[in-house]
Amino acid sequence: MICPNATSPRSRRAATPPSRWLVDGLHAEKGVTTHYEREAILNRMMAEVAQQVIAVTDSSKFGRMCLHKIIDLDELDVLVTDTGAQES
Repeated sequence: MICPNATSPRSRRAATPPSRWLVDGLHAEKGVTTHYEREAILNRMMAEVAQQVIAVTDSSKFGRMCLHKIIDLDELDVLVTDTGAQES
């Protein structure tokens, strides 16, 4: 079986489940961040092809910046957090 466009970003996105990760920092300007470079690289690659991008973190990470950026906040589809977070 031949799939001519099987490696295109659109076809990969259609065949990829949601990408979910725990994050170390959420900052309005810096975006979603982590302390670990390899984790940031891998999570960024998964976000590029995922149908849906979901971040899981507690409210203590809001406003925190870590060294390695994963994605911008506007690239998140869902943010799962605790009741200590304020909506804005």
